Amino acid sequence: MISEDSESVQEAEAADSGFELGLEDLEIRIGKKLRDHRSAKNLSLSEVAKLAEVSVGHLSQIERGLAAPSVRTFCVLSKILGIGPGGLLDDSTGHDHPFDPFITRAATRQTIMFNRAGVVKRLASPRAPGSLQMLLVEIEPDAGSGEAGYSHAGEECGIVIEGLLDLWIDGERRTLGTGDSFRFPSTKVHRFHNPGSAMARVVWVTSPPLY
Repeated sequence: MISEDSESVQEAEAADSGFELGLEDLEIRIGKKLRDHRSAKNLSLSEVAKLAEVSVGHLSQIERGLAAPSVRTFCVLSKILGIGPGGLLDDSTGHDHPFDPFITRAATRQTIMFNRAGVVKRLASPRAPGSLQMLLVEIEPDAGSGEAGYSHAGEECGIVIEGLLDLWIDGERRTLGTGDSFRFPSTKVHRFHNPGSAMARVVWVTSPPLY
């Protein structure tokens, strides 16, 4: 990994574009799309990093697939770059199943991993344009979205299908068990955490799509 403190703006801007093209990780493709959108808007790394309140080195690592953004950073970067819902995700599945605008096969779900270890989001709704998005969120024990909450436009709801979920909405914590469900405006600052000793799985729906 490249140290954020030691990486200069010049080094970050001169990152080798061939590195990520040889890899298939979703984080690599997201990073490349971020850089493409930034370049199209003629914004420098330092300009976007300042607006997103992250370091230039960290943003460079995200663009090259060497680091995954937090949920908050993902939302902020999407807003800064004017990227529409799902605009950072690759449309190809990498599987033999033909594209179906109404169905997502279990084997073709795309996986989103953020810099918070222990949290994986799998796209459960089809990649066709729509007004909502469904995710299968898997949260390991003592993992979550982090201490800092985040907010964005829209509304979300979900149901815990396995395990426990602590959900903070505007600073107030609720603990949900298997079968419990929720709904709240996404404009409220929110975050989540698994307080249990087993994996938590949540079907999570956002409107409009966030990824």
